[in-house]
Amino acid sequence: MNSSKLSSIAILATLLLIAMLNGCGHKSFTSSLDVADSLLDKSPEAAYQSLNTLRDTIIRFASRRERMRYYLLLAQAQNKTYRNILGIDTLRQLADYYNKGEDRMNAYYMMGSKYRDIGDAPSAISFFLKTAQEVDTTKSDSEFLKLGRVYNQIAQLYHEYNAPYLAAKYRKLSYNSFIKANHLEEAVLALAMQAGDYNLVGDRDSAKIALNK
Repeated sequence: MNSSKLSSIAILATLLLIAMLNGCGHKSFTSSLDVADSLLDKSPEAAYQSLNTLRDTIIRFASRRERMRYYLLLAQAQNKTYRNILGIDTLRQLADYYNKGEDRMNAYYMMGSKYRDIGDAPSAISFFLKTAQEVDTTKSDSEFLKLGRVYNQIAQLYHEYNAPYLAAKYRKLSYNSFIKANHLEEAVLALAMQAGDYNLVGDRDSAKIALNK
């Protein structure tokens, strides 16, 4: 999406959020947060700008439930737009606050992403593994896509820290998840990266097996 279209989306989303806030007198932020949530995947920059506009008002007037949701959405938007994610203390509050379901999964994923970004691979892997445990693959095949991407994060961390066999293990898990999600492009990429992991240690036979699947 080009920058002019993205700017237009951000402006419209911000105006809509302001109108909603004026209409409800700051009593409820649910609709405003719903708008930002709807933008996360297709227009993360617009989601970030909308949430950033809400920051001061949320801090002053929102309930705890609304603040927790706001910070979770903000962390996701920051991650998707390659910005610095919220601090560890705030993310830990989110992980403690959400005790089940998709919100808990997302909170764990944000913790893993933060630790990844600051170079703490063991903690990042620990939280990505917790994320994987929270993914409910009984809901729909689309959940396997999330699971595949979580496994890929773990694999990449092992790859970067010179543990190619562990990286290859999680590439395989990632591949299997992408196949179940019917995302063949990402499945093929996972296999190619698994072969690369094996090649790092000169295990050409395993690399060939991976590429010939």
